[in-house]
Amino acid sequence: FTPSLVMAQLNIISHLISMLGEIGDERAEAVEQALGLCFCSESAAVRRYAGSALSALAIAESGRAAKLFASTLNALKNAADALFEASNGVADKGKAQNHGIPRWAGTAKFGREIDAIHGWALATACLVSATPSLPLGIPSHYLRVACQITAALIESPRCEHPGGRCVELEAGYIILGALCRHASGILTSVYQDSVLQMWLPMFSEGSLTLLG
Repeated sequence: FTPSLVMAQLNIISHLISMLGEIGDERAEAVEQALGLCFCSESAAVRRYAGSALSALAIAESGRAAKLFASTLNALKNAADALFEASNGVADKGKAQNHGIPRWAGTAKFGREIDAIHGWALATACLVSATPSLPLGIPSHYLRVACQITAALIESPRCEHPGGRCVELEAGYIILGALCRHASGILTSVYQDSVLQMWLPMFSEGSLTLLG
């Protein structure tokens, strides 16, 4: 399937879920599995549309929201570990990833891992954005874990390769933006004044270079 066709399918799924209000466990399971593949797509647009569909699924099937959050956070952790392992030892030379960002030399050698961590960070952010619309909310534990992963990606990136660090930072900021907008209460309760500190690298003179 071409990215444009997949985006059309995801858009239709999002609208159908929103209009129907519920789709049932069996269909929800199938949609969740399909979206999981989309979050690893090399197309950033496909990943964004998948995020919208995941948010719609969580709202329509609010009883599955906690399960969706747990599996997404687990996938994000695995993607971060995979990026670290794949980029470890890769020299800062060779071809850059031929789509999206970062443009650092050598990133073509771990392009799949870049796509995956970006996709799962986007999935996490979309679930965070859906929490205010959930009738029963979400267990605070999942939001706390999201906060912890975000802080780790921004404040303690593990990749030695500059392209890998760039992606870790971008993934962290994707989630941090959603947390600040939709879950600021629990974010500040966990990190208090240090929330502002996490944003400071974005406003430094070398921020453009830092983020590739």
